[in-house]
This record gives sequence, structure tokens and C-alpha cells, in this order.
Amino acid sequence: MARASIRGSRIFAITVLAAAHTGCGGVQHAIDAAVARQVDSAAASLTSAATTAVASAATTAANTIATSSPTVAGGGVGTTVSSKDFIDKAIALVNAGRGVARKCGTTDYPAVGALKWQPQAEQAALTQVQYLQQNNLFTHDGASGSTVGSRLTATGYVWQSVGENIAAGFPDLETTVKGWFDSEGHCVNLMNGAFTDLGIAEVVGSSTNTYKTYWGMVLARPQ
Repeated sequence: MARASIRGSRIFAITVLAAAHTGCGGVQHAIDAAVARQVDSAAASLTSAATTAVASAATTAANTIATSSPTVAGGGVGTTVSSKDFIDKAIALVNAGRGVARKCGTTDYPAVGALKWQPQAEQAALTQVQYLQQNNLFTHDGASGSTVGSRLTATGYVWQSVGENIAAGFPDLETTVKGWFDSEGHCVNLMNGAFTDLGIAEVVGSSTNTYKTYWGMVLARPQ
């Protein structure tokens, strides 16, 4: 996993392109120093080889992995804090960002269509975020070497394109989503018009964790 140190925070971006479910690659990219104190962010994108816009972005813009947040009621260490209100807010924030043309780094992206909440994408995001919190890690690699693609497949979702963003340390949903849009690679992932589905999950850390919060987002398109 490529890393860049920015004012004491870890932040990196990775992109993986795939035809069907195979193939991978990574690109190091240092992201703007304004992204948040004591925050880790990362994004990984798996897309069909036919998605030329993402492929171009992958080679020019350093690329991303994103995370998502679950809908299990409750809160506290090792649990999620999402709810119907959380889901509604997440969809509104992400779609508002996608609904306007924007510049990701030096590349202009047009406004793209709205995403809909997908429980299987949410579950794939939650699986990874729980793993990160329980093992005090920050990585896109999951238990037993799982990837975002294999985690989504395990839910029964048959995907054509899939992407993942992760973050840690952000205090709330608004600043997490803003941090992703402000990060070039994560922005590229979020502005990918190939995606149609969204799931986001958050897990609260314990006193032994490096971060107080762990966030995950999975974006996908079914076959």
C-alpha cells in the first residue's frame, strides 16, 4: 500500500482496474494536506476494462479506495451508528456531490447520476470496517486476503464494477464525505458514472484503537 506522510497523518490512494473479477494494480498519490488532522483516507476502485473514463483517471490521477457505513442500530465500540436518518443523509450528501460538475485534481468531471442505497454494498463495507477496527488496521486488504470485490461477491451481489473508499478519524458523516470529495483520487471514484449502487458503514473505535472512527464506502454496478 503506497503511503505519503502529510502533517503527521497517513493518507494514500490505490486504484485497481478489472475485466470481470480479475486483475489489479496500485498507484501512489499524495493528497492535499488540508484533508483533516489525524485522518487516514484511502480508496480502491475495481471497474470493467470498458470503463474508459475510469481507466484514464487511473493512469493520470492516482486513484482511490473508499469506504462505507452500516445500518445496524445502536452505537459504541465495535458497532455501527447508522440508521434510516443516516442512510438518507449519506445518499443526499453523496448525490449532491455527484450532481454538479467538479474538478478532481487537475481533471474536470461532469455531473453524474444519483446512486441508490444497496444493502449488500453496505454489508461489504461493514465487513471491512469491522475488520479494521477489530485489528487496529488501515488497509483495503481484508480478512484472509479478501478484496472489496470478493467481499461484495460474498454478499451475493453479482457485480460489473465495484469501488471502495475507506477513512479513519473523521468525526461525522459530513466531514468524511467532504474529505473524500476534496481528495483527488477519492473524488475520481465518487464521480465515476459507471456506479449505480452505494453502501456506507461506520464503526466506533475503542481506547486501544489508533482512531476513534473507521469509515467505509462501497460503490458498485450490477451485471
